[in-house]
Amino acid sequence: MPTSPDAARSSTDFDHSASEFSSEEMLLAYIAERLDRMIDHMISRASSRLGIFSSREHAFWLQQKIAGMQSLPLTAFIDRPDTNEPVREIGIPMLQIDDPAIPEHVDTILIADDRCELALHELALRYVKPGITLFRLYHRLPIGRDALGPNRLSRSHAASVIEAKPGTVLTGTPSSADERVGRLAVAV
Repeated sequence: MPTSPDAARSSTDFDHSASEFSSEEMLLAYIAERLDRMIDHMISRASSRLGIFSSREHAFWLQQKIAGMQSLPLTAFIDRPDTNEPVREIGIPMLQIDDPAIPEHVDTILIADDRCELALHELALRYVKPGITLFRLYHRLPIGRDALGPNRLSRSHAASVIEAKPGTVLTGTPSSADERVGRLAVAV
């Protein structure tokens, strides 16, 4: 019989109190590393025009939290085609993802959204012409997987962190959207 609370813990428990960084600090470090990787990729491809495809709220949050965001070669803000929000003057063009003028403004698109990044990526795959690099900020993280509004994009299967238990093995085949993303997206 366990004699202390520590002895009652299973071998899969993790004591977060020993970590010197908060969850937000760790996420921000991850974001900074992903942005560095994107910039390295842009340099290797001689790309110099970056568009950001994100919700306005999340793009503002990134601007506030990531010091290096101001130094990125941002040349356009890209919105969803179903957006009803008014266009605001932000110093760069505001385009919709289905706008045929996108190649005139950007050669790399940063897809960054903490709620629906995967759905935005699928939209970008549908509308953006070949030759423009798509870079997902939260690639392989369990965030950004919500569907979009009334015309929801969906996956054939999904698991959240809450649903997953230690030792769980996910089975099944990837949806056609997952396969398309794997073939067309640049893995950086």
